[in-house]
Amino acid sequence: MAGAGTGKTTVLINRLRHLIEDRDIAGYRLVAMTFTNKASLEMKDRLFNMVGEEKGKTVQLGTFHGLCWRWIIGYRIKKNLSKCILIDDNEQLKLVKEIVRPDNKDKLIDYKEVLESIQRFKDNLYDIQNLPTDFKDPSFGNFKTIYLSYQSKLKELNGLDFGDILLYMLKILEEDKEYGSYMRNRFHSILVDEFQDTNRSQYKLIRCLTKPPYNLFCVGDDDQLIYQWRGANIDNIRGLPKEFKELTTIKLEENYRSTPNILGTANRVICNNKNRFEKKLYASGYKGKICSKVMENRSSDLNYESSIGDVIHRQLDNDYDEAHHIVQDIVNAIKNGYSYSQIAILIRSSTIGSKIEEKLHLFSIPFRVVGGKKFFEYKDIQDLISYIKISHSPTHNLALSRSLQTPKRGCGTAYIEKLKQISYEDGTTLLESIPKAGKRPKAVEYYEMIKSFNEISSSVGLCGSAGESSETLTLPIFIRNLYEASGLKNIIDNSTENRESRQGRIESFIDLSNRFNNLDTFLDYLTLVSGIDSADDVDGRVSLMTIHSSKGLEFDIVFLAGLEEGILPTFNSINDGGDKLEEERRITYVGITRAKKKLVLSCCRERFVHGKVVRNAPSRFYIESLPPIVSLTDTNIKKPKKQKKHRNFNKLEKSLTTENSLQGKIIKHKSFGTGVVIKEDESDLLTVAFKNGVVKKIEKNEIQN
Repeated sequence: MAGAGTGKTTVLINRLRHLIEDRDIAGYRLVAMTFTNKASLEMKDRLFNMVGEEKGKTVQLGTFHGLCWRWIIGYRIKKNLSKCILIDDNEQLKLVKEIVRPDNKDKLIDYKEVLESIQRFKDNLYDIQNLPTDFKDPSFGNFKTIYLSYQSKLKELNGLDFGDILLYMLKILEEDKEYGSYMRNRFHSILVDEFQDTNRSQYKLIRCLTKPPYNLFCVGDDDQLIYQWRGANIDNIRGLPKEFKELTTIKLEENYRSTPNILGTANRVICNNKNRFEKKLYASGYKGKICSKVMENRSSDLNYESSIGDVIHRQLDNDYDEAHHIVQDIVNAIKNGYSYSQIAILIRSSTIGSKIEEKLHLFSIPFRVVGGKKFFEYKDIQDLISYIKISHSPTHNLALSRSLQTPKRGCGTAYIEKLKQISYEDGTTLLESIPKAGKRPKAVEYYEMIKSFNEISSSVGLCGSAGESSETLTLPIFIRNLYEASGLKNIIDNSTENRESRQGRIESFIDLSNRFNNLDTFLDYLTLVSGIDSADDVDGRVSLMTIHSSKGLEFDIVFLAGLEEGILPTFNSINDGGDKLEEERRITYVGITRAKKKLVLSCCRERFVHGKVVRNAPSRFYIESLPPIVSLTDTNIKKPKKQKKHRNFNKLEKSLTTENSLQGKIIKHKSFGTGVVIKEDESDLLTVAFKNGVVKKIEKNEIQN
């Protein structure tokens, strides 16, 4: 049970080293599962450094999907079955659009939402056949009909999407008893990283691969479970000790990342969650000065700051003031020797980042918004990938549909439908239907080009190619030739917008292919990797990102902005309460524990969101994070220079609360302690969110002076 910054990856890698070197277990008998390609690559590098590449590369180490796909390929080869096609995110979305578009004339249905629902349905191991025929999802109609149509289209393509990879692997393990027994006996130990993020299908896979006496080793932290919306099941980590009776739980509470004050802030927040394993982080061998004196500044009743050492709490008038203080702090940090790349601004949602972006631009501070378009999502890259796929696999109809229409060849939707009709009647592929679809010179040229590249695709890395007969046909050479022959190179070279950046992306893509020996492994990589993690791109810029995007990262200085009721926590979680509210608290905890040396938490009385000014009380998590010795009524205050308001706030409606209003202010109560006023009634009744998480109605005269 490894808290934030306690070195859980180090522990897992050392466990592998122990099994290989001290216990003399062969690497191929060890399985180490994780969630992201970034984590997988990091673990491999560290393992190779410990045991050497020769021993380390035999370990079955990778993502859940990557490992299962590798096992599926081996199983189908053993059973003389044809290889399945992996369907990537963009192709999945295309299938959903084909199914839903006829019923979406008013464009109210979100195709991505439909696809996400399908994937979550699979992750949760639901059985579509047990749903009633008239089961309706209020957002996009008859889910069962859509799901079955989607699966039917995958079957036509002999394809699997991401969710199917795990489902198919489970099906093999359960239905082929001999193979299931072979897999359980094959592996000596199963190791799982970030166990708290497992969904039901991943948990079942772990159970299917283990047998008594269980040799299962998991590292995780229930306090960092922030992906329930994506299928992570908190019952997996909570129920693990009950299901595995002989399980030993070891707590890792010594933090190697943050200062004592930052960890104290994190502990004060997360301890309010009731459904958690008890643990308390402390700083490892910290030699700096631990500050316990509170320093306070107040420029008005609305702009207030308290600091205790390296942790600062700010309550501000509006989000313009918030952005100004953040940027001013960054300027000062750079003067004091910090680098831009070691500074992060974390927010719950990208919708509240606009003012911060404006200020960063105004002060000419280099920054990047993490979570934007990823490398493999660019159209040019997707177009080239479609050519590679159809050249390698002529039955890949989705790849044909895209590549045939880029560049334009006069082969639009009507022509594709004609090919589908011919394909259905003759029992051929779409590609083989082109010569039968009438005289379309450009389409025939495309057909002949794809056929020629298909003939040599299996020889990549082995022999010469057309025009390269005396040389080895490497993967980069094959892709570059295809890039030129397809006409894609001509499009980019003659473009007037972003030509150099587009050319650069293509060159980076071709260079990436140099790491692979053949098209099979390269295409599997392209499909399994959803995109290059932009958060890894440390290039001398401040990072502005959501808290979810920051997980697994660390920075010298962290600004946690927008700590207000309705933002963090969200209004939905406040209304639902229970697990959803506790997940919002875990999100806050993750944000706090990204900070190594300095942490700034801020909230605003007024914020400009979605084109209007909104007023929210300070977040209950902001209140929980306050140190107990903070005196909010101290009047010995040094007044900093008042900042000029942004023009958006010169037009505030007169209906906003007056100076005498208590709403949004922090008060003290004899019985319940410190709290924030969420609502003030005309009858002098106050609704207050107290630091212990309790929301109570009290009278004004109960407030302590």
